Amino acid sequence: MTLHLEEEIIRHARENPQQLPTLDMILDRFAIALPLAFKSFLSILPEIEEKSRQDMRCDVAVETLPQPCLISVVKAHPWTGRVACVVEPDLLFSVLELMLGGSKGKPGDWKPRSFTAIERSIGMKVAELVLNVVQNCFGHVLETTFEHDLVETMPKALVLAQPGTPSFLARYAIDLDGRRGHVSLLIPYGSFGEVRGILAAPFHGGLEEGPGGWDSEMGQTIADAELKLTAVLTHIRVSLSEVLAWQKGQVIDLGVTPEEPITGTVNGTPALRGAFGHRANGSLALRVTERLVTSEEALKHVSRTD
Repeated sequence: MTLHLEEEIIRHARENPQQLPTLDMILDRFAIALPLAFKSFLSILPEIEEKSRQDMRCDVAVETLPQPCLISVVKAHPWTGRVACVVEPDLLFSVLELMLGGSKGKPGDWKPRSFTAIERSIGMKVAELVLNVVQNCFGHVLETTFEHDLVETMPKALVLAQPGTPSFLARYAIDLDGRRGHVSLLIPYGSFGEVRGILAAPFHGGLEEGPGGWDSEMGQTIADAELKLTAVLTHIRVSLSEVLAWQKGQVIDLGVTPEEPITGTVNGTPALRGAFGHRANGSLALRVTERLVTSEEALKHVSRTD
């Protein structure tokens, strides 16, 4: 075996580390959870697309990052290393314009320059949001906490790990109401330390039921859904001949008094009882007097039937 071939084998082994199926599952879950986090932040539910996920040396990964960009680095516990979240300028300025009430459409051209204090602050909030989602996704598998370490705006100044350390760079495209931006996660494989064995274990199915499992995950997702509430005053029985005889402007006596309870239904399921009334502005209102189902029962019912 020639020296050149031996060096090539060593290089290949370094740049193509052990497969981590549980890590792949966590990153897939991250792409699903991130839109909900952005909706809470901007009141916009974005579309997320994973553009690439590559294994490469840490120094090579850093060289691919745009200059400048906002890089938030955290220490991961109980890991032994650090994690970097890269907020690219297109995402930073899309978020900034939306927060300031900018109109829909393609952002204007941006020439590389230093970030202002406001831009840096907004970028840090976006990075914090992304890293919180990463931490929560890892938390389903192993206890994980992130501790803020540093912020860089020029990749060439970033020292995340030794230059030749095998790492992975995952880049995501985020569409915010017609505006497109990008965010990346850069994690050296050496950062996982002793928890790497957990990530290398085969992943058999999804989360278990119970606290922190699929029930909780589904409940958090469903909680943001919009439902139609229908107030049912009463039910009456009339003949078809009476219905056919109804005329425009005719008043139909329902036999209901203001004191009688009204049932509120959601998707056809009775959810509450209430009293009819008026608000100060003259609008009709329904005051809840009794809940027919608990929040947990409602979410469980939806998650098991829809």
